[in-house]
Amino acid sequence: MHLKNISKPLNRLTNDFMSFFKTPFFLFRSQQWALWVVIALLLFVFYYRQHNREKALQPLDKKALQESQKLWDSLHLISFKQKAKIWPLSLNYLTDYQAYTLGLSPETFDLFQAFRKQGGWINSLREFQEITGVSHAMIEQLKPYFKETTAKRKEKKKVVNSIAKKDINKAEQKDFEKIYRIGSVLAQRLIKYRTFLRGFSLMEQCYEVYGLDSAVVSSLKKYFKIDSPPNIQKKDINSITLYELNKTPYISKPDAKKIIAFRTAKGKINVGDLTKVLDDSLNKIERIKLYLY
Repeated sequence: MHLKNISKPLNRLTNDFMSFFKTPFFLFRSQQWALWVVIALLLFVFYYRQHNREKALQPLDKKALQESQKLWDSLHLISFKQKAKIWPLSLNYLTDYQAYTLGLSPETFDLFQAFRKQGGWINSLREFQEITGVSHAMIEQLKPYFKETTAKRKEKKKVVNSIAKKDINKAEQKDFEKIYRIGSVLAQRLIKYRTFLRGFSLMEQCYEVYGLDSAVVSSLKKYFKIDSPPNIQKKDINSITLYELNKTPYISKPDAKKIIAFRTAKGKINVGDLTKVLDDSLNKIERIKLYLY
């Protein structure tokens, strides 16, 4: 009797335990469905990533890459040319980057640079073509970025020429600030550089002022000119001291030492002899002649 009483609860516990194991993972049916959905999503993500990885490891198509690079370069060139129309460039101060973006070959830029280093000055695109040998098609392509040839532009030039120009060596800060794109900072810089030079001898010296691009200098030339000569007292190159050379515009401290050493070795020299010891880029010797004889 005692064993029967114990066996009934034991059987019930055994049946409950077996029915519990009938449910996989010890979960209810709704939880089973949720688990299978999660497993399916994980398998899909794994397959998708593996497929993309295998695709990424495929060899690159060099031809397609070259075509893409050409497209990118053409878009970059179009972008630059659209910006270049805003402010015309200066032929004589053309940089290698500007030459590249305008489509000029390295050989063309080397010919131009060699001409400029010899002291040459270009006044028109026709002269640029004669020096570099570029095609007529390239000259037509460059025209919009270096000058305007419309009748409207010519009329403007006539009006500008009728305006009385001021003496740039006597102009004040407020006079320079009237020029478009010249604020107080650039105006003060112009006056400071003019003082350093002891007065402008050439309007082209405005290109040497830091921050003035070719368009601003063109505007300066329209409204200013050189009436009063600069206050320059030329020094004899055979008697000038090292200290005085260091204070002379266009002559750096290393240049001054080279001149003194060259003069000591030769005994007597002239300004033209400086081409043997100094770099004559951008008419440097001609500028030095303004201060030495």
